[in-house]
Amino acid sequence: MKLLRQPGENHPFFDDIALKESTHWYLSTSQLSSENFNGYGWGEVVPDGFGIAYMVNDNVLNFNVANLRSWARSKDMADLLEKSLVDMRALCESGATAKM
Repeated sequence: MKLLRQPGENHPFFDDIALKESTHWYLSTSQLSSENFNGYGWGEVVPDGFGIAYMVNDNVLNFNVANLRSWARSKDMADLLEKSLVDMRALCESGATAKM
């Protein structure tokens, strides 16, 4: 719709904060899974966001975390991702069932 506007034409819809927030991709992900590939690259799509690529193979999960702001932010995100995966593994191995 934005591309269909005439030059200089505006509409309140395009100034809506919900639209602005929903079109600013803080987290962009991509997946490539194959036993034949051992590398890939990916990046963030906005300057303050993260790009996370992942590869799911038979016996390994690989992740690539990218961030333009700092290596420390990428490291923090990678650490949080690792912790969440370890937590999910523990939950799955515990045999816990959800209570409704």
